Amino acid sequence: AALVLAAYLAAPLLRPTPEMPRDVFASHLTGDVDDLQVLAVVDNAGGLAMRRLAGGAPEGRALEVWIILPDHDPISVGVWPKGQVAARMQLPPALAGQVAQMSLAITDEPPGGAPEGTPTGTIRAVGSISEL
Repeated sequence: AALVLAAYLAAPLLRPTPEMPRDVFASHLTGDVDDLQVLAVVDNAGGLAMRRLAGGAPEGRALEVWIILPDHDPISVGVWPKGQVAARMQLPPALAGQVAQMSLAITDEPPGGAPEGTPTGTIRAVGSISEL
């Protein structure tokens, strides 16, 4: 009976440990141009979830999200879906490990996004990314 009890008590110790959650990062993006405010959450695998808390795109324009890294040109993550409060995007795989060094910026661009792949519109909001 003692052997059975010992095996029962030891069983949880023999199970593989669950995978630790990934690092999670967040940013509160704000600007000086208008009332646009965005909360962004990024996981270390490069998943980006955003929610507009206030503001939106000017009439006839689209909001485009950019990654800003030191000593690099801005990199587009994508255009915010028109009329949506929340958006999900994926960081380029090559940049997923650099989340802690990133800032995010949102510009207003022509519908469909910046035509040349570089920001052309007004910077509406910007924020540094911090680990939670």
